[in-house]
Amino acid sequence: MDATAAERLRKLDEALRLIPTGYNGYENKDKLRRDVADLLRSYGTLLPQTGSFSGSGRQVTLFYLYGTLPISYKGASYNIPVTIYFDPPYPKGPPRCFVTPTGTMAVHKSHENVDQGGMVYMPYLTQWNAHSSLTEMITRMSSIFCEKPPVYSTESRPSGSPQAGLAGAVGAMSGVLSGFFSSPAESSPARPAAAGYRQPVHPVQPVQPVVAQPAPGYHGAHGHHAGGGGYAPATTPVVAAHVIATPAHAGPSKAALVQQTETALKERWRFVVEPLVDEANAEIDKRRELKERLRQVDEQLDQLKAEEARCQDQVRQLDALELELEAFVAANEGKEAANPDEIRDQLDADSRQVLDLLAEELALGELLVAIDDLLANGKISIEDFMREVRDVSRKRFLCQVLRQKSEATLHSEASSATWARMAAAPAPAAPVARTPVSMPVAYAMPVAAM
Repeated sequence: MDATAAERLRKLDEALRLIPTGYNGYENKDKLRRDVADLLRSYGTLLPQTGSFSGSGRQVTLFYLYGTLPISYKGASYNIPVTIYFDPPYPKGPPRCFVTPTGTMAVHKSHENVDQGGMVYMPYLTQWNAHSSLTEMITRMSSIFCEKPPVYSTESRPSGSPQAGLAGAVGAMSGVLSGFFSSPAESSPARPAAAGYRQPVHPVQPVQPVVAQPAPGYHGAHGHHAGGGGYAPATTPVVAAHVIATPAHAGPSKAALVQQTETALKERWRFVVEPLVDEANAEIDKRRELKERLRQVDEQLDQLKAEEARCQDQVRQLDALELELEAFVAANEGKEAANPDEIRDQLDADSRQVLDLLAEELALGELLVAIDDLLANGKISIEDFMREVRDVSRKRFLCQVLRQKSEATLHSEASSATWARMAAAPAPAAPVARTPVSMPVAYAMPVAAM
């Protein structure tokens, strides 16, 4: 590393020590130093500096680079004065780049990438991300300026015109103020324009590096206008010679101004509108999710209400059955064991049919077991076994189907009668503790079968 490069890195470290970190400061100073150091190794015409800026009642210290950007235009070499400001969110946000003309220069009004305040707009800045590079940014900026320089010379104006006097005065002030930011060894004398350079369409080399203003609408301690977006100088005289000279040619048309404004707005669109669009889309997705969850909760509530109604119906049916059992127990209390045949004869025809079918079904099941035992003891052949099992199984199946249909009919009639009795009966009194009484087997059988 040569002595000049080492001196630039030393000044970089000195400048970075003056800027704050953490809250209201630079979030990633190490990343800032690495990126700027890589840039200074490639572009030795830029110098690091810090400055205090105030606006909206507060004061901050910003880090920036100032100097010149060498370009080649129509076979001649020129140095474009630039200033690059790094806001505290860097590297999350792009740096703010300005063209800072000297007193003998003016910014082209019709330049597609530089506005009248000197601020640079280009796709690489609007698409800034974690993989972006300062060296690549400067390289693309230099390529854009090589195609169309952003400044032109105003020295061809008559010396007695007001514009020339204003440009000369600000140029002189630029020379004085630049002494605050660079030593005599760092300054270079102005280079004359190329031969035959008279029309205000070509850039020329500035007298020496000048510092740009970072914020429109803010004013520093010396009352100079700031031309970018952020803060204005407060205590340190970091002021640039920023002059908009009236060009010799006619100004741009209204259509050109409208086109420039549309281009600038489209480049800023992603940074201004896209965060709002993403936030609105996130809110819409959240609202849709909440509506879906509300629908699920409503369905679950409906299911719970239906289940509650079903349980209440079952409770009422059980209460009615309990009343019937209590009446049966009270009527048969103290009596001798009932005769099953008498109980069967007291039942209706459907209940007797269910009992008969159940008895026949159980008997057929026992018959199947007996046939299996005969086969195991060798009393019958396999052919007789298969024939008897087929016939008995068929009869048993028919009995089972007929019994199930009879039971369904009994259940339907019993439910209707139960509801009728519940509607006509008064509200039951509070239950009292009592000893459970077992039902007779003959009466319990059809209930179990049903």
